[in-house]
Amino acid sequence: MAHGFSDTSRRAQAMQYAILRQLSPSRRGALALALSRTVLLASRRGIVLRYPQAAPHEVLAQAVRINYAVPALPLVAWSASMLADPLLAEAVQPVMALFERLQVVYHLGGSLASSLHGMPRATLGIDLVAQLEPAHIPVLVAELSPQFYCSETEMQEALAHEMMFPSFNLIHRTMGVKIDVFVPPPSPYLESRLARSVAIALDEQTPATIVRVATVEDMILTKLLWYEAGNRTSDRQWGDIVGMLAIQQATVDWEYLLAWAESLGVTGLLRLATDQAIDGAS
Repeated sequence: MAHGFSDTSRRAQAMQYAILRQLSPSRRGALALALSRTVLLASRRGIVLRYPQAAPHEVLAQAVRINYAVPALPLVAWSASMLADPLLAEAVQPVMALFERLQVVYHLGGSLASSLHGMPRATLGIDLVAQLEPAHIPVLVAELSPQFYCSETEMQEALAHEMMFPSFNLIHRTMGVKIDVFVPPPSPYLESRLARSVAIALDEQTPATIVRVATVEDMILTKLLWYEAGNRTSDRQWGDIVGMLAIQQATVDWEYLLAWAESLGVTGLLRLATDQAIDGAS
């Protein structure tokens, strides 16, 4: 199991949890967005230093290949005559707006959502969970393709899969930001998770970007499922789980969390994470 060596003392860790506990979700989100932008810009800068003659669309193509480990896309996929600032909140807005116009039930998930509830950290992309139907696919392609690289075939394949985490990708044509849209098959837990999502300001801008976000309990459960599915090897997933438990332990709906943990088969992992969170916060 991961989560061994740490370069942070227990006292410093407890102090960090205490400070983050006092921050609003939007402040934690702003920190995560700033960290993410810094990492994405640094990645681009490294490519430009290595290939100083590269055109903007070539830099984006290289950055996407390196950052997201996806196959190289044709250069015609990029419409960048100049590199746009990789702003995650701005990149995801047209997708969320389209979902709302189509009355698609969705919420923000992944590391950005766990940053709102727990430890802010950099993330290279955005995760959305959505209840999509095949009839939505042509509309998504028509509406999003001017701004995003997207594949109708990948969307169809994702909707046809019965695995736990089927998804397709959207990649912003000028920012190079990747959005993963997860389309899990119907289940009682998915229904519960989507129904319980809450509206949270993603940042501290005026006006703020308001997003539907999975609750802290559902983010903990989802991260536990991902951690288990990854053979319990991801330090990042584990750190997100422990951070949310440490920062939100006084407000978590433990009855809901424990009931679904048992139903989903992650009770043992939840106990381990809770023990580590309590130890780290004290």
